[in-house]
Amino acid sequence: PRGPNRLHWTARGPASLELQWDAEIVDDRPNERIAWRSLPGGDIESNGAVEFRPAPGTRGTEVIMELRYDPPGGRIVERLAQLFGKPLEVQIERDLRAFKQIMEVGEVVHSDASIHRGSHPARPANESPRIEQ
Repeated sequence: PRGPNRLHWTARGPASLELQWDAEIVDDRPNERIAWRSLPGGDIESNGAVEFRPAPGTRGTEVIMELRYDPPGGRIVERLAQLFGKPLEVQIERDLRAFKQIMEVGEVVHSDASIHRGSHPARPANESPRIEQ
């Protein structure tokens, strides 16, 4: 925290590059929605929101995330990062899937029968995040 409605963030980018920025919460409705935007002067410009909606048939909660960002260094640097690591979309998708599993079962469930290398959260078919750049 950096004061009321302000947060400081640190993240690892491509090639373990450390990125930092401050964000301001612009909408906060408990159990419904939280929205933010980055403040000038950080390594990343972004804005987004997370909404929580009752799932059909009272089967839990749907979590909808919208994220817009300008990658540091622009599109060329972003494309180079994809060659040497995971694209940001893949990292966000894995993080959201892990968050979902922690909320539902209390831990990240790993699949032993997978075509993917390394440890990763198990994933139902036809799930993908909505990310805009």
